[in-house]
Amino acid sequence: MIKGIIFDCDGVLTDTEPKFTKGMMDHLHALGIQADPQDLETFCGMTLRRSCEEVMKRYKIDQLDLDQFIEDEQRCYDRYFQDQMFPMPGLIEFLDFLQKQGIQLAVATSSSTAYIQHLLDLFQIKDRFSVVVAGDQVENGKPAPDIYYKAMAELGLPGSVLAVIEDSENGIAAAKKAGLYTIGFKASEIVQNTAQADVEVRDYAELMQLKNLF
Repeated sequence: MIKGIIFDCDGVLTDTEPKFTKGMMDHLHALGIQADPQDLETFCGMTLRRSCEEVMKRYKIDQLDLDQFIEDEQRCYDRYFQDQMFPMPGLIEFLDFLQKQGIQLAVATSSSTAYIQHLLDLFQIKDRFSVVVAGDQVENGKPAPDIYYKAMAELGLPGSVLAVIEDSENGIAAAKKAGLYTIGFKASEIVQNTAQADVEVRDYAELMQLKNLF
């Protein structure tokens, strides 16, 4: 039985993946690049720096250095993140469900510490999570497993009693490399490839019905 669950953030706690995709599309368009939104899914789940590095390589962007590209990318994101954000439907009920069973909760996100702390405060759920690990706290972001090793260590639980909820191919790869049972979460507006997960669910209501876990 599961004793701890580690949540990804974007696409799991809240449906922000479309905002990131729109921001990147705007940025590339300003550089004269017409990108297919589906091509950008490859970079979901990565840290901002890593995703910008990969985008610059993919589209052969050499007129800017990486730091300038990241700064410009952040401005594009900020325009969309000015809109109000909401918890993923069913999230609060699922957190209640887990806490009643004494399951420990953690967040492991490629986003920054400041961003995830702001989001947890905004949704008034910070006290639900005993561990929060962000992309700027580890050397290598997803799909490397570093962030999950750190979350496991801080939870003090073996991987055999932990499960991860992830919506991106990179996030699932990171969790699998860390030896963790992985739930592919498909409630985001942008549905990503989660075929490598141990199980896939459409929403939190379906997740709560997985009797083999709870």
